[in-house]
Formats: sequence, C-alpha cells, structure tokens
Amino acid sequence: MIGFELPWLGTPNHWHSLITIWAAQAWKHVYVEKPMSHDVGEGRIAVEAQKKYGVVIQHGTQSRSSASIAGLHEAIQSGQFGPLKISYGYCCKQRDSIGFKPISDPPQNLDWNLWRGPAVIDQFHGNYVHYNWHWFWKTGNSDLNNQGTHQLDIARGALDKELTHPVRAMAIGGRFAWNDQGETPNTMMGIAEFPNGQQVFFNVRNVAGRFGDNKEAAEHFLKLHELMRDGVGVPEDGAEYTVGPWLTFDPATETHTGDFAKEANQLLKDPNRSGFEVPTSSNV
Repeated sequence: MIGFELPWLGTPNHWHSLITIWAAQAWKHVYVEKPMSHDVGEGRIAVEAQKKYGVVIQHGTQSRSSASIAGLHEAIQSGQFGPLKISYGYCCKQRDSIGFKPISDPPQNLDWNLWRGPAVIDQFHGNYVHYNWHWFWKTGNSDLNNQGTHQLDIARGALDKELTHPVRAMAIGGRFAWNDQGETPNTMMGIAEFPNGQQVFFNVRNVAGRFGDNKEAAEHFLKLHELMRDGVGVPEDGAEYTVGPWLTFDPATETHTGDFAKEANQLLKDPNRSGFEVPTSSNV
C-alpha cells in the first residue's frame, strides 16, 4: 500500500460516504472527517467498501487518540467504579441565528451541481454556503452530528465493548428563539438503550413520549429545560417540542422494528440525485 494517495475528506456531511466509497473503489486509503455518513444506510456501504477493497479508512472523531480518555474507558469497563448504567454527553456550542436568505442563482464561482452531489436539492440559497449547511436536513445533521459527534463518541465508548447498536431510541427537541431559515434542532435530548440495559443520554442544548416513565431521562431533561428557560429565555409555556416516538432497532439487520418501523426505515437511507448514487452493498 506504500505510495497510495490518501484523500482527506472535509466536505459537507452529505458527501462523506460517497467520496469514501469512490476512493475505496479506486484503491485509495481515506481519512474522512466526522460524521462517517449522513444516514445509516450509506455508512454501512462505506464499511462494506473498506472490506472489499482492503484499504485503510480512518474516521475523524477526535479524542480516540487520547490516552486519558482511553484509560477512563478501560477503568469503567473493568468495573472499577461499579456497573455503568448511563453514559451522558452533551454539546454546548454557542450558535447564532442564520436569518433568512432568498432563493437565488448560485454564485458563478460555485459548481452547484457538484456541491449538491448526492443530495436531492433543487434550489440554491446563500445559507447553504459555507458553514450553515449543517442546519439543513439534506446536507447536515444539526450539532448532534457536527460538534456532538466527538462527545457522543466518548460517551458511547464507555459502554461494554461487545455492544454494537442500541435496541431502542428516542429524541425530543426543537429549534427555539431564532425563528430563522434553519431546519435542524438547536436544542435536543436523545436516549439510546442497548441490549444489556446500558443507556446513552445526549443533549444538544430539550420529553414526553413518555420520558416520565424513565426517571433518569426525566431528571436530565428537566435540568436541560431549566437551563434553556433561565439561561436563554425559552419560555416554559409555549415552547413547542417535537417529540419522537420510542423506536426499536434490530442490531443484527440494522433496521427498525415494531411501531413506526416503516416510517423510520425510510429515513435510514436518503434518496440520491442521478449521477451521484450511493451503491448498494451488493454492487459496491
């Protein structure tokens, strides 16, 4: 493998998996920034591409090389502090309103067809470029999968080593205070529960559905809600949270099961534009 080029991928999220797959098919090693994928399905296909072509693909979640964090995880997993029940992480990045920018022609120095790539987007507006694409569903994943990827990876890494995917998950949140063009939540709380009963709580600076049945979840949500109310002025009455249902998940097949499975499974893989299709696992 010596002498092979190493693509470094720092594009918007919706491009990460497809470029990784194309690079692997060209027998190139890859360093891909977080997140590995924009959706669940394309991430699995990127993994299958790595297996098929035998290249090295490194995923840029920071802190994986931290000896102190690795040592903490080892101590937790060895039972030094007793059994782990909940691993809790949060992302508290200060952001501002992105306002509104009108639909317009893309600037002449932007290859709009290439920039969109696999994302099904018809019209350009100036809030897509350069950084604010994070706050739109077709191109980003909110701060949960932006800055939050790093902290979530640390929280997830504390769980028992044999675990893969959670067996159920839910989230609640909304886009508060700014009333801008962005689509993704600026405040959210998510829970993932794993087969051994361990849970990961994560918040991006708010529960029902019913969170009240989960004492620890309700406790953490109320703390977050108090912070939003007292710190940034989100009203206690009148804040409209979007509450997702409890979704069950099969780690073996990497698909949702049970209630709302049909709707949830449709979100595991985004549709792609012609000429930028992410291949299937069978033809990668």
